[in-house]
Amino acid sequence: MSGNALRLPAALARQVANHALAAYPDEACGLVSGSDGIAVQVHEGRNVSANPHMAYELDVDTLALQIGFEEAGLELVAIYHSHPRGPATPSSVDIARATYPGVVHIICSLADRDQPQLRGFLISGDGFCEVPIATISA
Repeated sequence: MSGNALRLPAALARQVANHALAAYPDEACGLVSGSDGIAVQVHEGRNVSANPHMAYELDVDTLALQIGFEEAGLELVAIYHSHPRGPATPSSVDIARATYPGVVHIICSLADRDQPQLRGFLISGDGFCEVPIATISA
């Protein structure tokens, strides 16, 4: 990722937040495609977790979209999910299940549903570090 920040157009940030609000009280999840650390499209997924209030698992159809956008010259720049009641920081479950160490994990907290909070993280091994999300105009 270039520039040490994920550049996320405001409309896409709203789309992630709106998806999280629509899925409430379950966790929402999806993929973000782009290039050079700039997001260009949100791919809303379906949470197929057995416990969707506490965890997320992306459906196979959404995961398969990665093949198509990579063939179109884009890359996976972020994976997102929501925390319906908790903070916008990775949980122990998020850390344990992270399988894309070089991809930003966006967490949308709905602890204050009137003001969803998006934060980005690189998660690997047993820890994480925050990656700034720079909201840009499209």
